[in-house]
Amino acid sequence: MSSNIVTEQHYIECATCNNYSTFYCNTCHKRMCEQCKEGHILENENINHQVVQYQDRLRQLPKEKCLFHPAKFLEMFCDECPVPICSQCFTNKDHDGHQISDLEVVYNECLQQCQKELVNIRDTIIPQCEEEIKSQEKSKENVKKKTAEIRILMNQRADEIKRAVNAVLVDNNAKLDITEASILGEIVKQQKKEEDYISYLNKLIKDRYSELSSCKITEVIRYNKKNENVILVRFPEIIEPGLPRFEESGDIAKELEQMFGHIKPFAEGKVLREVKNIKKSLQQFNSKSAQKLSMERCSSLTKTQSFTIPGLNDLSHLSPAVPSGIYWASGDDGNIIQFDLQGNILQKVSTGNQRKGYHSITKEDNLLYADNENRAIYRRNRDMTTTTLVTTEDWKPWSIFSSPINGDILVGMKKEEKWKITRYTSNGMKLKDIQKNNKREDLYSSVSYITENINGDICTSDYDDGKVQVVTRSGEYRFSYRGHFLLLFFSPSAICTDVLGNILVCGSCRPWHPFVEHGIHLLNQDGKLLTVLLKSTLRSEEMCALCVDEQNNLIVGRENSPTICVYKYLKGKRT
Repeated sequence: MSSNIVTEQHYIECATCNNYSTFYCNTCHKRMCEQCKEGHILENENINHQVVQYQDRLRQLPKEKCLFHPAKFLEMFCDECPVPICSQCFTNKDHDGHQISDLEVVYNECLQQCQKELVNIRDTIIPQCEEEIKSQEKSKENVKKKTAEIRILMNQRADEIKRAVNAVLVDNNAKLDITEASILGEIVKQQKKEEDYISYLNKLIKDRYSELSSCKITEVIRYNKKNENVILVRFPEIIEPGLPRFEESGDIAKELEQMFGHIKPFAEGKVLREVKNIKKSLQQFNSKSAQKLSMERCSSLTKTQSFTIPGLNDLSHLSPAVPSGIYWASGDDGNIIQFDLQGNILQKVSTGNQRKGYHSITKEDNLLYADNENRAIYRRNRDMTTTTLVTTEDWKPWSIFSSPINGDILVGMKKEEKWKITRYTSNGMKLKDIQKNNKREDLYSSVSYITENINGDICTSDYDDGKVQVVTRSGEYRFSYRGHFLLLFFSPSAICTDVLGNILVCGSCRPWHPFVEHGIHLLNQDGKLLTVLLKSTLRSEEMCALCVDEQNNLIVGRENSPTICVYKYLKGKRT
């Protein structure tokens, strides 16, 4: 069963002796410790009782009366209708011939699905919404920064225009000064001519008055005869000077706007990536849940093919690409090779790394790989270019996983003796560090491989501490798996999950023991061991790389071998 929303509670007590309860009877709905369980199943009347681990219990069916027959309680479930019914409903012709199921089983399946949805909302949707709110603060700062930059540019542009206007003004004033001086010079010349003419006329008047002053008749007549042919000098021609004028050019406001520039608003607001991912998380969860109902584990594995990858001496990590049938593989030589299920080599990337789960594939089919020497995450794009996506500063990245649910990137990193997982967006923005549990204790001794389950849980193989560690999306501890009791010391390596939410991890023991079965440990999403696949006691058959693709193929690679094997372990079922 999925974990409840309540994460902290007093330990579950045995209904008989109040000891720690680890078992539950689905038949009589009693909690019991291991000692009480042994006594319970030995009683004759309890021989057919179903006793399970407490976390796998069925919840007792609540008492609820039938709407149509108030004296009866709901006891069955009609698969055809589909509705819960009582015993009297069952005898009605409305349900004649219909398939009937155990109402308690149906109730528990629905309860489990509701709990999973609530956990998904709590651990995936709400954290994404909270992260989106935080990202909006950065968006606000970006808006303020951008508008401040525009204001600076506008002031600079205005200063440029002001300087240009001042330069034009100074130049036109200089031209106007020259024009003014020229016109005034001409006017002064004209005035001089007029003043000279007036002086001439005054002299003429004076001379005539002098000659006429005798008042003698003969003198006046003689003077008149003498000067009757004198012609007065013509008054100088007056020329009106031409005045300068200022010609304006066009619509100054329009010309200024064209010259200055203008604010261009966004044509259309962009839908934020995180908001899209919240919707995708819901869609992904629903689609995975629907797919889970149509798949089940086969009774045995079927090997469909095997082939060798040239260029690899061994296999330590596999990553399925987005197109089904395309994969990336790496060993201890620092090369990551892309291949298909026919064994064809499609491309090769040299990284210089010699580690385990240090590469992953994004939803856009780009290769991501970690480089602990340069302390960076690189992205190999589909056009064969490589870009630096993240620099991790003091922390060395060792393992990586790109979420198919929302595109987030999970990176396992080490600093001195400390380990943590950091979540980034697909664009490399840091979202969260996961390092300690609620008691402020370190969660990880190492992070060799990382994967993500369909419910958003983060699953890691901790080689140093010999365990599979599972936390929620927000980093809350869920459970640890340390192998079954036959293993002397559990040594997990490659890890992945499937459409059912099962966790698959390559597990063996250290030191190697030839009488211990090694193989792929198949756990449910609550950490219970379901089975061990591909069991082997041969060192040469130790499995160190695996993945499950979109077609539910199990792809397996072995240590010291370049051979890939493909298996079928899931099948569809009718619903």
